[in-house]
This record gives sequence, C-alpha cells and structure tokens, in this order.
Amino acid sequence: MATHLAEAGLLRDDLTVDRARDLIWLYIAPEVDGLLVERDWTIEERERWLADTLYGALIADPPQ
Repeated sequence: MATHLAEAGLLRDDLTVDRARDLIWLYIAPEVDGLLVERDWTIEERERWLADTLYGALIADPPQ
C-alpha cells in the first residue's frame, strides 16, 4: 500500500515508504482495534476512524 501510494504520487512529501509502512502497521494493529472495541466503538466508527486517520497521515494535500 505504501509503495503504491508513493508510485502514484499520493504519499506525503515528508514520508518515506518505510515510514508510511510503519504508520500503516501501527494503525491496523489488532491491539489498536482491540482498545477501540474495549471502549465500545462500533465497527462503523472504527472503520471511519481508520480511513480518516490513514488518509490524514499518508496522503499528500492536493496542489493548490
């Protein structure tokens, strides 16, 4: 996923592919999801949070 984003020119300029992989790994870790489940987050809330978080952490802002 990180390589694909970089090859498509979508990865933020301040991220290397390796750093982007680290962030993806962090956010999709079962432990993170488990913590959210313990806090009574619904699957829909967890999916929305993950999508929003990955987008914000990885995707470059469009050119102005």
